[in-house]
Amino acid sequence: MKKQNWDALIQGVISLLPILPKSISHLLSIIVVLLVFLNHKTPKDNLTLAEYIRLQPGMSVGEAQLILGRGVEIEQSTESVTFIWKNPNGSKITVIFQNGKLIKKQQTGL
Repeated sequence: MKKQNWDALIQGVISLLPILPKSISHLLSIIVVLLVFLNHKTPKDNLTLAEYIRLQPGMSVGEAQLILGRGVEIEQSTESVTFIWKNPNGSKITVIFQNGKLIKKQQTGL
């Protein structure tokens, strides 16, 4: 399946989560995590400024991972979590999520 089709499928599932009964919502959350895992970028993929620009306030961790691949969690508190994505040349994207939603992003060297 093409990456665009995966992205559309996962975005569709994510959009249904808030309106479904809790048990179905949990099941779909598991499916989203599996789809993100299957669709993750490999270490050889380089992050781009275009991907950084696609990150928008309010996005979930899963939505950000659809764009950037699996990041590394570098800090966590009761309300926030910080992830980092790095390129082999040292350029990077850092994203902070509060209560599961993107609140701040920063790039270096893209």
